[in-house]
Amino acid sequence: MPAGRRTSGAGRRLGGMVSGFALLAAALLVAAAVVAVIRGRDTSDEVDVRAEASARASEERG
Repeated sequence: MPAGRRTSGAGRRLGGMVSGFALLAAALLVAAAVVAVIRGRDTSDEVDVRAEASARASEERG
């Protein structure tokens, strides 16, 4: 075993925890991005619906 590769069992466990937290953080970032994209689409759809409703209302009035 190379001299630089000597790690205790605790060191390996700590490294596993750090990589686990990194994976968890990455997964949370991806989930947040997906939610933001979905919410962005929903709001744009709502704006379109509101624009159509106001156009219909103005046609009915005029």
